[in-house]
Order: sequence, then C-alpha cells, then structure tokens
Amino acid sequence: MLLPVQGEDIELDFTRISQPAVASQLELSDEQRAKIAGLLTDRIQKLAAAKSADRAAIRQANNNALKALLSPTQLQKYQTLLSGGKLRFNFSGEKWEDVLNWFARESGLSLVMNQTIPGEFTYADQKEYTGPQAIDLLNSILLSKGYTLIRREKMLIVANLTDGIPYELVPSESLEGLAKRGKFEWVRIKFPLGGRPVAAVLEEVKPMISEHGQATALAASGQLMVTETAGKMEAIGVLVSAVPVPTSPPPPKPQPAPVPSVFVVHSAKGLDIDGTVETLKKFFSTTAVVGDSLAEEIQVYAPQSTQDLIKSSLDQMIKVASTDLKSYTEIYPIEDASIANVQEQLANLFADTTFSIDGENSRLIVSANARVHRGIQETLDKLGAASTAPTNIQVVIYSVPENEADNLATVLTEMLPRAQVIVQGNRIAVRGKDSDHKVAKSLIDQIAKDPSSQNAIQLRFYEINDQGAEITSTLQSIAKDGIVTWLESRQKFSVIADAETQALVQKTIEQINSDLPKQSKKSLRIFSVTPFQKEKFSDVFASLSTQFGDASIISGAGPKELAILGNAEQQAAIESVLQSIAGLEPSGEKELISIPVTVEDADQLVKLLENQVPNQEFLVNPQNDSLFAWTEKANIEALRKTVSSIEAVLPKKSLPSLEVYEIKSSVAAVEPFLTPVAGEAKITPDEVNKRLVIWATENEH
Repeated sequence: MLLPVQGEDIELDFTRISQPAVASQLELSDEQRAKIAGLLTDRIQKLAAAKSADRAAIRQANNNALKALLSPTQLQKYQTLLSGGKLRFNFSGEKWEDVLNWFARESGLSLVMNQTIPGEFTYADQKEYTGPQAIDLLNSILLSKGYTLIRREKMLIVANLTDGIPYELVPSESLEGLAKRGKFEWVRIKFPLGGRPVAAVLEEVKPMISEHGQATALAASGQLMVTETAGKMEAIGVLVSAVPVPTSPPPPKPQPAPVPSVFVVHSAKGLDIDGTVETLKKFFSTTAVVGDSLAEEIQVYAPQSTQDLIKSSLDQMIKVASTDLKSYTEIYPIEDASIANVQEQLANLFADTTFSIDGENSRLIVSANARVHRGIQETLDKLGAASTAPTNIQVVIYSVPENEADNLATVLTEMLPRAQVIVQGNRIAVRGKDSDHKVAKSLIDQIAKDPSSQNAIQLRFYEINDQGAEITSTLQSIAKDGIVTWLESRQKFSVIADAETQALVQKTIEQINSDLPKQSKKSLRIFSVTPFQKEKFSDVFASLSTQFGDASIISGAGPKELAILGNAEQQAAIESVLQSIAGLEPSGEKELISIPVTVEDADQLVKLLENQVPNQEFLVNPQNDSLFAWTEKANIEALRKTVSSIEAVLPKKSLPSLEVYEIKSSVAAVEPFLTPVAGEAKITPDEVNKRLVIWATENEH
C-alpha cells in the first residue's frame, strides 16, 4: 500500500482534527464532528480539575479517543497532512486501479481511467517521495505497459499510448513551473522564437521529439509549441536559444525616378503586323504597342531606352523577312486523285504563286519564297492531301538489355499508340507499320550501346507534381537530340539522352516541382449532414466533377452521414459546398452552379459580387479557382454574365511556365544581370548549349 511518511516514535496530536480546514479535508461526518467537540470539552474540564502529575495521562487517553473516531482512510490522510505530503511505496500484487485510486486520493486529485491496466503492481522501498517524484515512479513503470499519467488541474488522467497522446488534455506549463512536475509528465510549452527561422529551429529540436511528442510552429505569434515530457523541456529550450537570429536585411535602395515615355512610329515593311505586335508585347509587357497594317507601321509609347530596343528588334525582323522573300523550288507529294483539286485551292489562296502538276509522279512543284512555302505546307496538312505510303504491318522481335526491357516497353507503348508492344524477358515484340519499327529500332539501338561509354545513352524516368503533358515540348527543347515522352499511364516523363543532358533535365524538373504542390494522399472522411444536404449534394456531385476531381462518394453511410474518399483539397471543396447548402431552405426551384475563377484575387471578386447582387451568397473553393452559388434557375445566366463583367476589370492569374532562351555570349556573364530582376523566377544555366532555362510567370518572362 502507499503510506504517508511519519517518524517512527512521533505521537500525533489529534486535537487538530477539530480545525475546520482539517475537518473538511478529512471529510468528517456531522456525527464525528459532534463527538470530537464533546471529547475536547471533556478534555478541558478534566485537565482543569486534575493535578499536574495526572494531566499527561488525561491528554493521552483523550488523544486515543479522538484517533479512534477516524476511519483507516481518514487516519492515513491525516498522517499525510502532518508529514508534509511525502509518501512511501509498499505494494505487493495490488491491482493498478486500486494503486492509482489511492495515489489520486492522497494527492487530492480525481482519477479519470477509461481502461483497465493489465497486470499488478508490486513495489516497496523506504525512500520518501514528493508528489512529482511519486507520479514519476508510477509513470516510469506504466510506460513499459504502454500507458502514462497526465496531471491536469485536479484531474489524474490515464492515457493509453496505443491511441496516441490526447494533446488537447496535456496541460500548458512554463519553464519555471517544471520544478513541480515529474520528468515523465506530459506538458505543453510555448517557446518564443525571437525572429529565429522556423525551419532551422524545427530541424534543431527534431531529435528531441519522441514518437508521441509534437512540435508546431505558431507563425502568427512567433512561437514554437512543443508537447513532450517535462524532463526534456529544458534541453529543448537550450536548443531553441542556440539557433542564431538572422541579421536584419539592409534598407531598400531608393527607387530611381520614373523615366518619361515618348511616342515613336517605327517602320515595319514586309512584316506580319499583328504577329509582330503580339511578339513585342510579350518582350515588353508594360509597353503600349499598336500596329497599322495599311501603313506597315508600328506605334509605340515607351521610354527612349525601350524604343531603342524595339527598333533593334524590328530591324532584325525585317532582315530575316527579306531573306524569306527569296524564291526556291519545293516538291510536295500529293494523292493522285486529288492533285488537280488541291492545285486549284492553293492557287486561290496564293494568287501570285505558280503551281506545276507532275501527274506521272503524283506531285506538285512550287517555286516561292519561304513564307509562301510555310503557308502551303500548313494548308496541305489541314486538307490531309499529302501522299501516304501503303500500310505494311509486320511483327519484329528486338533483343534488349533485360534490366531495361519493361521500361523500354512502357516508353514504346506511349510513343507508338497504334502499334502492339509485348515484352518477355530480354525481348520486345512490336507489331506495327514501317514507321513504327523505325522509331522502335532507333530507340532500342541507342539504349543497347556500350553503357560504359562516356556518351552512353540512358533511359531515365522523372516524376512531376503537375502539368506533365503541358511542358513536354519545352523539356524536349532542353534535351535537344534526346527523346522526351510524357507517359500518361504512369504520370511520369521518360527521357532518353546522355548523362549530361539527363542531369540538366533532372535539375529543371526539380525546380518545377519546388513550385508545384505535391498531390496529397486520399483518405476517408465522414461529414455530418441533414437529409436535405445529402440529397442536394448527391444531385450536384456529378456536375461539379471539375472541382472535386476523382473524389468519390462511398455508399453505406448513415442517413445523416456523407462518406467521401478524396484528398485534403477535394474534401475542403466538398465541405464548402455542404456549408453553402446548409444555409438554404429546401426549394426545387434553386440550382447549385459552379463558375471558373480566372482572376488573381478571388476574395475581391466575391466582395464586388456581394455589392452587385446583395441577396446572393457566394463561396470560393480552397484552390480559389471556382465560385459556387445556389440560385434560382431563371437567374443563372444573368449571374454568369455579372461574374464575367466584374472579372473583366480585375487582374488575371499569372501562372508560371517554362521557357528556353538562347544566349549568343557567355551564359555565366548574362545570368548575374537577370538575377536582380528575376523575382521568384527559377533560372537554370546551360553553359554547354549556350542557353538559359527559366521557370517564371508571364510578367517575369
């Protein structure tokens, strides 16, 4: 049993049990209080009448009578009060529930115990323990059984570590208050960061955080909230203080006065005016550029330095255009049956060009400049008039390195969608046309070369967080002679190139991934809903698939539950829609609609809409790319027009894209000039191929 400490030869004075504070702590009954009052009155009367030599015996007899009034529990509690609260352990085969109930009573705590702890408690020694020391001893043993004690206010909570620490029940404490806690007690402390970088502090304290511990950055208050055992907190505080505070950045340099703009009309003889204007606007995004096709002129309002750059660009374009005006002869194979019809259509489109038919060889002979030839080829492609060779389907078996067989088959399947590709061991069978086999043989020959060669061709795969298919052409321009393929089935890029090119592609994709959030994992979430919410949401779920992606409704939930399998963003979007439905009265005349958001600031769009349509409620999904509204069917079209008219005057979203810039001089010399103005743009130098690969928004480009 758990015993209060007292001296072996000390005789306790029981007259103190009559004091109101002591009587309250001992929980004396009214009958006990009355008997104690009678015994003390009798004591006073006897002592007053007795001789001096007899008084000690009277006191002893009265003390024994007072002691006899107390129950065993009250007696031990009184002994504990007089001993200053120190305890001794003397248990043998006791149930844990009895041990913890006893400790809670002796410590003035209420035990909260929802599970029975298996086994029994046996421990005895002569050491005296304070409250924190006693709870520490119990915790050190409970931890081996997967349990721990949490002391919060006047509660003693038994927590099963299998279920994790109930963080909401862990008490907050200060560093100064740790003295009254056991080293195995769970506490929560907020450490002020004092301007220290959050990432650096988290990295420093991470080794001190146990499996059940937790460290959370509170950005708004500049603190680190740590939930751990009290014995670790002082060391964690030292680690936080050891992280250096970064020095303040220098004050911003004064901005130069704005350069005045001037109006200049530039000659653009021989140029495609509309295309030239579009190109100049991309290069000089803040410049006002207007074209005049009749006069073959371009009007520009910009600072003189920009005007000089535009003139230089136009001079170069005119020089290239003059080269395009030189004539040369080109031969176009045409299907024999349509050759006369094709000639007639081309003659109507290119009136100043001469077309000659070579009927014997089914081809069209044209003499024209480069610009006209480009137009003819585009027209033939659109008409589908180019001659094609007879289809020759055959099966060819290719021997490949066994460790690359599966990967090669995956790439060939994506590159040759009309061919059939089968892999077995170190052989790949391809059934397809001659053109398919030409691609397959070229690819396999490259991979089969000596892998120890310095210029050996490698097949590598790269994952990207998003926008895979959209940047294939850009990565292909980086890979040059290599082959870049977006594998839709595996959501990866395959790259066939030498080691140097692979390194550049890898670095580029890593930079893109650093700016794109990784898709979060799916989980099941149960929403509490009304029958009306559940019915209406089920009605609109399919029509909002673009907002919810591949999230799905799981059947089998209760009548007031909605089970959704999806990632965190999808579940947040669904929660927004459910909240929108919750505030509406059931009505068969209303419809939930989704409107794409194309502006940078969705909150500003909602504010303007609320002023324009005051009785309409709007919600924006967490990605800020869709607007939800529950409205009358008759008002849907008018509401869409209102959204479009307001979006037209707000700034549009600026999304990053990848561009490759050829550099005629040294890449290392150009890069330092771009860095100060690049903002958040990611710049990858490619000194070997004299170019810069840049991931940036349209304005940054």
